[in-house]
Parts: sequence; structure tokens; C-alpha cells
Amino acid sequence: MFAKLMAIILVAGATALALLASRQSQIESINAMTSAHRTMLTQRRMVWQLRRQLAESLGSERLRELIAQDEDEWARITRPWMIIDFPPEQTAGGPGRG
Repeated sequence: MFAKLMAIILVAGATALALLASRQSQIESINAMTSAHRTMLTQRRMVWQLRRQLAESLGSERLRELIAQDEDEWARITRPWMIIDFPPEQTAGGPGRG
């Protein structure tokens, strides 16, 4: 009887320790995610501050001149989804497969 009671207590203790370890792992993961989000927000704020400073330092006429010099480069910055790569047959100089 004593051996069964000790076995039950040991199994319950081991189960409790396993659950505790799992919970601690979850807390550490959440802490890492929170830290990453905090860093991301800090960097995003920095980018917006730099954009604001750039807009303040450059007049609108000077900015238009810079954009007119190389519109493709500015399109990559402002509209990256509009960049269209050439198909392989055009870059290779021949028809593609198919």
C-alpha cells in the first residue's frame, strides 16, 4: 500500500514538474515575442522620425527634382509591389521553356 501511494505521489510530482516546465517555456516565448515587437515598434518610430526630418529638411521643390532625376529608384522605395521583373526569356535573349 505504501509503495502504491509513493508511486502515485511521484507520478503526480513528475506531471506537475512537466506542466511547470511547459508553462515556463510558453512564458519565455511570449517574452521573446514581446521584446521583438517592442524593437520593431522602436525601429518603425525611428523610420517615421527620419522621414519627417527628411521632409522638413527638403523643400517640396527639391524633392521633386530628386524624384525627377531617377523615377525608377523612387518607385522601388514607394511602391515595391509595382516592380516588374523581366521574364527569363527576355533576360536570356531567347525563348523560355514551353
